[in-house]
Amino acid sequence: MGRPCSLPLAVLVLLVTVRTAAGQAPTGEQISRAHTMLAQVRDDLRKYYYDSTFGGVDLDGRFRRVDSALDRAASPAELFGHIAQFLFDLHDSHTEFLPPERAANIDYGWGWTVLGDKCYVRWVRKDSDAQRKGIEVGDEIVSLDGMTLNRQSRDLVGYVYYWLNPRPGMHLQVRKPGGTSFEADILAKVTPGERVYDYSNALSRQLIYNEYQLSSSQVHWWREFGDTALVWHFSGFHSGDHGIDDMMDKARAHKALILDLRNNPGGAETTILRLLGHFVDHPERIAFVHHRDKTDTLIARPVGKAPFHGTLIVLINANSASASEITSRFLQLQGLSTTVGDRSEGAVMGSREFVHYVGGDKGLVYAVTVTVQDLTMDDGNRLENAGVEPEFIVVPTGADLAAKRDPQMAKALALAGIQLDPVQAAKIYGNDFARAP
Repeated sequence: MGRPCSLPLAVLVLLVTVRTAAGQAPTGEQISRAHTMLAQVRDDLRKYYYDSTFGGVDLDGRFRRVDSALDRAASPAELFGHIAQFLFDLHDSHTEFLPPERAANIDYGWGWTVLGDKCYVRWVRKDSDAQRKGIEVGDEIVSLDGMTLNRQSRDLVGYVYYWLNPRPGMHLQVRKPGGTSFEADILAKVTPGERVYDYSNALSRQLIYNEYQLSSSQVHWWREFGDTALVWHFSGFHSGDHGIDDMMDKARAHKALILDLRNNPGGAETTILRLLGHFVDHPERIAFVHHRDKTDTLIARPVGKAPFHGTLIVLINANSASASEITSRFLQLQGLSTTVGDRSEGAVMGSREFVHYVGGDKGLVYAVTVTVQDLTMDDGNRLENAGVEPEFIVVPTGADLAAKRDPQMAKALALAGIQLDPVQAAKIYGNDFARAP
């Protein structure tokens, strides 16, 4: 989960208490466990963080200050907030604290997406309190619990509300596509239960985040326009080729390929190499991968009998991250593609997950993800916090979301020689593909 952000320091500690009813002070046992967690997190950074200087951060000094603050925490949630802040102060997209999961399931009933620099309602669950309060697809979320929700803050807010401190409700300031504004208190659906997610199982943890990330459960959606163009939505760089070779064989029978990487959160390095191997006829350097004590080179090598030589158009948006950014930027730098859409997320570092257990018979399982590598593209520039800039910037509006229009796809199709209006373009994958750009 990317987290590039320029928000003030200590914001996590503040956010975990925003609009949360005053609860009991932490017990001595809870404080002791928090001290142990913080020490384990610090040790993981010392051993594995890709930059031994920690970006100039005085790690031990920060540890002492946070360790002292734990003794003054007013609630268990604030304990976790301090630990999360310790990592957040490193300002990279892949290092974060994954606290023990709560037994209750919290469903807010709506989710957001980023268009340009603003956040908009992407979906609303039927019969949810959000729907009853008038929240609709295409509404701009001006603020959430008093905090501006935009491209810079969206990942941090998502982290707090879905991971660090889920809560039973939120206060929204909303602007309709027509310009009218209103405020609403939205109640979440809270379902008590005995289930506790095991952080040693990455799949179970992903189930939580998928609710607002809306990662596709299917790798390939496609539409053919005769032999003129193949439109291929590639949802994630999952390990293995997952039919990449078959799809590229299909693409070679068309004059143009529109590779739709929108809302693609990234994935496996091997899958990047498999896909890009279909566009090169000799080994090409993609990027330099920087570890703490060495630098590796990422190289695309030819795959198949011949590379794709047709017109290549790549679609990206503000939710395109990691592997999708590396892929789109490589193709752009090589002059192999035309990129359409919105600036990508800018979250391309690589991380490892470390699972820990703290306590006795009723101990807690938690995890920390630690950035173990950084990446520089072949042109010498980093994508982290910068993203990929399309040649053709097309940013949908809230009104486009509300009306189910896809101007990004319409532009890509036009470049391939196919004229469809944005309403028709939004339907090209069929009725089952219910995701807005």
